[in-house]
Amino acid sequence: MLFRGGLQAGEWIELRCLDCSTEPAGRGPRSFHRSITALVTAAMELQGSWDVFVGVGLRRCPNTLDIRRCPHPERGVDHVSRLPAAWCDLDVRCDDEPTKPHESLDRVLALLEAQQPPPGLIVGSGVGAHAYWVLDQPTHDLERIAGLNRAIRDRLSGDNAIDPARILRLAGTTNRKHGRALPVQLLKTPRND
Repeated sequence: MLFRGGLQAGEWIELRCLDCSTEPAGRGPRSFHRSITALVTAAMELQGSWDVFVGVGLRRCPNTLDIRRCPHPERGVDHVSRLPAAWCDLDVRCDDEPTKPHESLDRVLALLEAQQPPPGLIVGSGVGAHAYWVLDQPTHDLERIAGLNRAIRDRLSGDNAIDPARILRLAGTTNRKHGRALPVQLLKTPRND
């Protein structure tokens, strides 16, 4: 749903793997894909061993149309070409993080559905939810989306996951951060409103 507008020349979707069972998280494989099918295939192959994330923003190297040949090792916000949505990461309390502001996933989902407008896409992260307000067309105005993300975060007591280069968990994989494999799953899409 995030990438339904398609990719422009030189744009890629980032797939990044981390070992979230360690502190700090260990870095794993990172790849870039021009199709959702290729991204999902790679994610399913890796998700048995890694926590799998997708870049919310579309990536583009400023030096080459093929980001796989990009000379920049970090590929941060300067490599984000467009953003397809505003978003918020809301975690719920658990045994090893009792200070989180939200009591349960049901309370998080009720809070999200009470927003005007409510998010069109919600992914259950295993310990909360990622909510997306998908745009009709991806935007080049990264600062505007970062500002919206900041306002949504502040309003909903979300995590500080607001930057344009943000990666978030991919639905259909697992979250191993808390010592057990929790499913990351689609909770709401525009088809099941």
